[in-house]
Amino acid sequence: MAEMNTPPPRVNKRRTVSPLHELDGTERADDNSLSPTHSTPELESESSQRSLDSIARVVRAEIQAAVAPLESRLDNLQSSVDGRLSRVESMINTHDLRIGKVEGALDNFLMNGKTMDETTATQVAQIESQLSDLKVQVDAMKVVTHTTTSPSQTDTKCTMVVGGLAGLRTLPAASKWLTDTLESLHGPIHTGVYVKSEDFTGLMFAKFRSQLDCDTAVATLRSAKLSVNGSLVWASLDLPPHIRARKVFMLGLRWQLGQWGFVKRDIEIAEDYSNMSIGEKVIFKLASCVEGLLKLEWSDEWANWTEFQSSAEVQQLADRANAILEKQAKGVGKGKSKQKV
Repeated sequence: MAEMNTPPPRVNKRRTVSPLHELDGTERADDNSLSPTHSTPELESESSQRSLDSIARVVRAEIQAAVAPLESRLDNLQSSVDGRLSRVESMINTHDLRIGKVEGALDNFLMNGKTMDETTATQVAQIESQLSDLKVQVDAMKVVTHTTTSPSQTDTKCTMVVGGLAGLRTLPAASKWLTDTLESLHGPIHTGVYVKSEDFTGLMFAKFRSQLDCDTAVATLRSAKLSVNGSLVWASLDLPPHIRARKVFMLGLRWQLGQWGFVKRDIEIAEDYSNMSIGEKVIFKLASCVEGLLKLEWSDEWANWTEFQSSAEVQQLADRANAILEKQAKGVGKGKSKQKV
């Protein structure tokens, strides 16, 4: 008997839904359809735009969170700098006022015809010399400059001489005292100290990174009026011998002319100690500083003033200046530093 081919039983297919389709939340337009409904281009564009906006908000929030501390630090730094500049300007104005008062008092003292004994006259001369140096330092601080000069190029211009430290006994102790003092006075810090003698005698030399730092340190120590074990601390620039000789002569002559009745406010000394003038007239200028002698070119009026040229006071000032130049010519004081810290 022939086999009969019977058709297979009818099977109702059930719709299968992928878990991925269920999770993505895509609705179907036809429940009987086995394929998901495709999204339209408009829906895709709107969804993409929402995603970009969310990313942009996150990025902006992260950038703001990172920048906020930097902005705060910059504001604090600006406030600190402004405060320090304000204090420096206040100190400069105070020094200017003090210098003017002291000079005015000295001029009034001399104009009233009062006389001084030798000790007082010496003290006044020292005060005037210190005031003149301090005024130079204050004027230098008023000039804003950002140029840093290497100490190797202008060694003496970046070196300060400090004395009156014999009570500290050793160079390391003096170096520590200078560092701590400048820090407490908010002054520039030195880069090293040394002495030129075998033993520490209370005098040392301190180097700075620039001439401005050195000038500021000198002015800071002088204005503080410090003392160590009862000894007054003094500070000055380490000038080359030929400049120091000019300075000694001109400052001494300025004081002497004041003693003779000239108004010291009218007596001007060039910043590089190359000439001296009274009012607008130059009375002498430097000719040379060679062979251990200070040579000056006087104006005709002053050159012909015999009493002045032959006075013992002027000759004494010239001898002091020439003594400095003679030491330079003989090589005295040119030795290398004996101790360094």
